[in-house]
Amino acid sequence: GHTPATGQILYSFDPELDLSEWQSLPLLRDSQNTFIAKMPAIQSRFHLQIELGDARSDRFDIDVKLPPAIEQISYDISPPKYLRKRAYTLSDAEISVPEGSTINITSNYDRNLSSSLIKINGKQFPLKAIGRKTFYKNFTPTESTRFKLITQENKNAPHVSSESYIIKVLPDLPPKISFADFDK
Repeated sequence: GHTPATGQILYSFDPELDLSEWQSLPLLRDSQNTFIAKMPAIQSRFHLQIELGDARSDRFDIDVKLPPAIEQISYDISPPKYLRKRAYTLSDAEISVPEGSTINITSNYDRNLSSSLIKINGKQFPLKAIGRKTFYKNFTPTESTRFKLITQENKNAPHVSSESYIIKVLPDLPPKISFADFDK
């Protein structure tokens, strides 16, 4: 048969709407027998039909599954002993810690996961699990860094990367000592 030059995708979030009320997007020819369309960011179940020339597909009902989301991230920070400061907890996307601090990063997710990793400076390290929704990692950063958390819901699911988080390491500055001028 003859491949049509154009087509369209019809989609709706309500399958009860008349097809004439569905939203449409043009199908663009990608190659001789392949068409593509750019869909908006859809985050819930929707219904789809494809029209090419005078042909129309069956209706497809598509369930959208959103990737795992971080519900909370926290940092338990233990400053170096010589600073004589108590351990404390922060939960911002960007934190600052004194040089030599040990950090325990804990991440809680909105669903069970099979694994979670932390990617720091291009290297990946596994996080330890506490149950199936909470993961943690202890480390002592030596310099300011960005990191991402990478999750996998199950062995067949893709790895999903989080936004970037920032840890600023504040350098240890030597104390300033001054003496009174006793000659005066």
